[in-house]
Amino acid sequence: MTARPLARLAVAALIMIGAVASAVAAPTATAPVDDRAGVLSAQAIAELTTELAELRDRDDTALGLVIVDRTAPDTIEALARREAVRFADGRSRAAVMVLAIGDRQSRLEVSEALRPTFPDARAKLILDNVRGYLRDGDHAGALHAVIREVRGAVRGEPIDLESPHPGVSDPAGAAPPTEATAPASHRRRWFILAAVVAVLLAGGSLWARSARASTATWSHAGDVDRRRAFWIDALWHTAKIIGWVAVILFVVLASGSSKSSSRSWSSRSSSRSSSSSSRSSRSSSRSSTSSSRPSGWRGGGASSGW
Repeated sequence: MTARPLARLAVAALIMIGAVASAVAAPTATAPVDDRAGVLSAQAIAELTTELAELRDRDDTALGLVIVDRTAPDTIEALARREAVRFADGRSRAAVMVLAIGDRQSRLEVSEALRPTFPDARAKLILDNVRGYLRDGDHAGALHAVIREVRGAVRGEPIDLESPHPGVSDPAGAAPPTEATAPASHRRRWFILAAVVAVLLAGGSLWARSARASTATWSHAGDVDRRRAFWIDALWHTAKIIGWVAVILFVVLASGSSKSSSRSWSSRSSSRSSSSSSRSSRSSSRSSTSSSRPSGWRGGGASSGW
């Protein structure tokens, strides 16, 4: 065999080895950061690894970080469970954070042993709380924040929703709104109120003028009765307009509330009749979910987007 075919075989073998290695790559206890998308610098990976080692040693909790471009053909939930099975490797207190950069999705998978102090609702809050970092492209900052929140969760500390995350809270030092910089919605409310008052006054004035004109025509007096000032008649007819509008609104709201109460009554009766079937369906869905999870992993978690 000549040198050229041997070189081609060597190149093909290297490509196959690289593909297999990338396919089975997963975070481990000694290398918990698996950046398949190449968005983290070497320094960021080293800093994250140090924090994860401290979390594992001091809090007996292993957290793996997986960064990919896209999860296709899998969903991010399926990918996170598969990586959790590999990463846990028999450990009961484990969690895996997956970032899909191209899909703009995140998933925090948590083992069953951590869920008493780390429920799914808290995992969802953590992911939502780091959206600002991810929207700004600060993937390392988001992962540092996730590690900090996971550490607080396993220690039983309350979630830190007051952290200044980019793109989430207002910039530091922003001056509060004043009269000169009032929001446009505030000015619009005053404009609408003034317009309503003007329309009511105009309608009352027209009604008063029409009433005076019809009274003068009916009496054949030839002029308008001036025993009362015109503005008194205008205010009186404006008040009558407001009264009629209030009556109409009351009738409309009363009819709407009666219809909604009848609908809610019928929905409650139908929900009572289907409660037993829903309980059985929930129990069957729980059993099917637990059976569909990969062997060696029991847990939950949450997903989010940014």
